[in-house]
Amino acid sequence: MSYHNLVNEIINIQQQEIELYQRIAAGAPTSALCELIKNMIEDEKHELMYWKNFSCDGYEGGYSTFDAEEKE
Repeated sequence: MSYHNLVNEIINIQQQEIELYQRIAAGAPTSALCELIKNMIEDEKHELMYWKNFSCDGYEGGYSTFDAEEKE
């Protein structure tokens, strides 16, 4: 499988995870659990954005926004 196909597969999986988390949050038995899952959704969205940017821009081993967030 090519590099681009693998990255696209990651993007598809991230999108599926977000959809599943949204369904889980909708049925959460407590508001605290719902908030926790919503935070997980936000994390997944950040990862999805990273992979989409990675896919569009390519990656040359340079510094990225994602790297900065990891260091904080």
